[in-house]
Amino acid sequence: MRIKTGTLTRGDKITITLGDTTGGSKGFSVQTRDGDNYRFPLEFDPAGNGVFVPVGVVSNVIIGSGPALINAIVPSVAGSGESFSLRLRVEDKYFNPAAFNGGSFTVKLDNKIAGQIKIPAGEVSGRLDGIRIPKEGAYKFQVVDDIGEISCQSNPILIENNPGQRIYWGELHGHSGWEEGTGSVQRYYWFARDVAFLDFASLTGHDAMMIRPAWEDIRRETAKSESAGKVRGLWVMNGRLELIMAAITMSFQKRQGNYVTAWDAPRLPQLYEKLKAIDAVDNVLVIPHAHQTGNWTYNDAEIERLVEIYSMHGSFEYFGQKFLQRGYRVGLIGASDNHTGHPGTALPRHRREADWPRSTPRHSTGTESGRHA
Repeated sequence: MRIKTGTLTRGDKITITLGDTTGGSKGFSVQTRDGDNYRFPLEFDPAGNGVFVPVGVVSNVIIGSGPALINAIVPSVAGSGESFSLRLRVEDKYFNPAAFNGGSFTVKLDNKIAGQIKIPAGEVSGRLDGIRIPKEGAYKFQVVDDIGEISCQSNPILIENNPGQRIYWGELHGHSGWEEGTGSVQRYYWFARDVAFLDFASLTGHDAMMIRPAWEDIRRETAKSESAGKVRGLWVMNGRLELIMAAITMSFQKRQGNYVTAWDAPRLPQLYEKLKAIDAVDNVLVIPHAHQTGNWTYNDAEIERLVEIYSMHGSFEYFGQKFLQRGYRVGLIGASDNHTGHPGTALPRHRREADWPRSTPRHSTGTESGRHA
């Protein structure tokens, strides 16, 4: 933009509208993902000689478009007569939280009304509490908006008299704007808690980019997400070692330092020894993933108990098979590896010490589609 006449003085404002159609433009396309810290750098050429000087960065918020979809989530397993909640989110056609003006939704089970959910304007999710199903079996709920235009079916829920095992859904591999991804840490956990309705979540910053302020920001927001009592956070770092031949995520149960990077320990044995030195093995969980080639030739059974074999990059079953063929005892999981701040039914009140062992046994699952029972 060039100013040909007049002058600018302190306090003057310039408004730039991307996609302004008043002059005949067809508009300006943006990416299909929303976010809260897309950066628009500004540079200024005060002398008019072609030398531009950075003057600041404007952080932009990109919101979703109008509602096109709804998604209903219930626990995968519940006891007979046990109270549980159905949670509902409103999405645009690209699966972002929609720009929603508010509305009511009817929840049905076996064609009988189970209740109503009202979502006020400006919100993207709501919930129906106190649902009870007395009879054993598999069920799905139907949800429809108040004018009958948008509807959905929930994920299945298995009702058992005395459930011997519960299924919890979470995200163990996702990214934010601290790296090559987008979005703030705060919004990442908001999405996990209030949009994706996850039981647990972690933000796995790449250690090569994980400067100390970034790690402290992640630790701080993880603690806040836990204090809300709705989603259990894990302190996690994503390491790339052995000259990018071994990509792993490192999860920590406790809140102390736990700051170890590939620069500190570039080889897997070195890394694992340092991890054991700063925390008990029961408090550390290492998860290799495959799309950075991965390394199945080394396994520390004490802390490397899970292997990621599916993500947004595709299926890597061969990676898990390599571990099993070598006689390693590992559980297999899927994760999103999402870089847009959109991490993949909550426990009543998460306690890290009580819930952490659920991920330390090697009994785990993953799905490339929706939740199942």
